[in-house]
Amino acid sequence: CKRFIYTENLLPAAPTEIAAAPGPGKTPGAEVASNKQAPNKAVPLIMTALSQMEDIDGWYPLGAVGNRLVALTPDFDSRTYGSAKLVTLVEKSGSFEVKRNDLKVLVRPKTAT
Repeated sequence: CKRFIYTENLLPAAPTEIAAAPGPGKTPGAEVASNKQAPNKAVPLIMTALSQMEDIDGWYPLGAVGNRLVALTPDFDSRTYGSAKLVTLVEKSGSFEVKRNDLKVLVRPKTAT
């Protein structure tokens, strides 16, 4: 097996749960914390994948980026970062530009201005 998927990512997204019986120091109706990571936590992984690939005029095919991410970390899954698709994760991170070209999606790091 070369690909690992956290079982938490296979469950449908549950609405925020409300605590049934508050414990000591907890207020009624306190929200249960989500186990998802922030999208910007994936930026270093994505940047590592890009650094190991050849670009096309500064752009990288998103499909190839996804394949490289899985090769680097077999447990990589965009759902861990709260996104159903890799393109959504890349957009939510705020660190990359996304260009849709016919059937391809291309990405590149945002340039500092």
